[in-house]
Amino acid sequence: MAKFKFYLNDKGSEEPTQVFLYVRYAKNTVKFYTRETIHPDLWDSATQRAKQLKRFPEYPEFNTRLDKLEATAKNLYREYQNDHDHQEPPPSEFKKILEDAVRGTVQGYPTHLIDYVAYRAEYFKGIGKKYQYLDYKYLQQALKDFSADKKTPVDFSTMDGAFFADYVKYLETPRTVDWEKGRPNYYERPNKYGLSKNSIVQNIRKLKAVLNDAASPEIGVNKFHYYKRFKVTGEEPEAIYLDEKDLDALYKIDLSGDRRLDVTRDLFLLGCWTGLRYSDFSKLSSDDVQGGYIHILTQKTKKKVVIPVHYTVKSILDKYNGTPPTRGINAINANLKLLAAKIDRLKEKAEITKTIGGIKITKMCRKCDVISSHAARRSFATNMFLAKVQPITIMAITGHKTEKAFLRYIRVTPSEHAQILMGYFQKLRVV
Repeated sequence: MAKFKFYLNDKGSEEPTQVFLYVRYAKNTVKFYTRETIHPDLWDSATQRAKQLKRFPEYPEFNTRLDKLEATAKNLYREYQNDHDHQEPPPSEFKKILEDAVRGTVQGYPTHLIDYVAYRAEYFKGIGKKYQYLDYKYLQQALKDFSADKKTPVDFSTMDGAFFADYVKYLETPRTVDWEKGRPNYYERPNKYGLSKNSIVQNIRKLKAVLNDAASPEIGVNKFHYYKRFKVTGEEPEAIYLDEKDLDALYKIDLSGDRRLDVTRDLFLLGCWTGLRYSDFSKLSSDDVQGGYIHILTQKTKKKVVIPVHYTVKSILDKYNGTPPTRGINAINANLKLLAAKIDRLKEKAEITKTIGGIKITKMCRKCDVISSHAARRSFATNMFLAKVQPITIMAITGHKTEKAFLRYIRVTPSEHAQILMGYFQKLRVV
């Protein structure tokens, strides 16, 4: 006969601890952690329920939840026996059945959209993908906020064109919310929405990735496919580029007393003179060089590219005996701003335009304040174009599929276009 008992995960804890259900039958055991927590001082080990104390007024509801869980577990156990000629369920299978019933899952997968987003977030956390984890946690909170503010359910079945239109509008609209700042005083400040156009695109892409994953045949908890019709487009991210004089100044600055900025500068220059993305130039080594050319399979596109070794790249690889140190992208971006602020040329202002809250905003910013690792690849593409390298040759390295996309990507001013045209006129002896 099966026995069902509740225990504390850590009965000696000085903080609230988790309650788990322990099921024993036919020499098998199943340990199922509930979502309930309680301080050990409030727990009655004899009744396996919360003590009926005035200082714990929630005890009736708490005990009722445990009663319901125990009843559910007993019913599932009996149902399994009835359906399998009174055989005992294998422990792993019974635990899975219990999880599906209690957590609202199917074969361990959440059947509610927001829960499924949380599940994907934990998956990325488990495999060490910190920034993917944070993106999905952000998406989870945004969906919760949308549902609460709009007083509308958010689930797989509501993912249609109307939802996406409302959700995009919600993300791009700046709002204010009350934040507590010591009782009883409150103050207002803008909340995290009022996003840029590209931030909204990233959020929607994460949401569609979740919906696609949940709709896959091996999971199948999403039975609705309206979301596939919805498309959202971003804008080419505004980013500065560094011309050859900027790069020369960066190369020549003495950073011998600052290892952190020295490594950041060298990694950034590898990107500026190879056109590779951070994911590739941050791992570049002499092993990738054959006969004066870099041969590398790019991480994002999984395509092989061949790039001639610039003398700056060679000197950096030699400096580190062929293997430059690695640095995280956030560290590189933070250090780049400190590094660029040491160079007068990079304190000059550049025009930056982006769409925030549905409004296109243009402002003048110092290069050193807005520089990031992505400027390396853009600098390569723009400088090669200005050097009159054919776009198709540059695109073979940058990975742009169309010349139209490539021309949007590079940063060439009207004056620079005019200088290119003047050079052509001079060849024709028109002027």
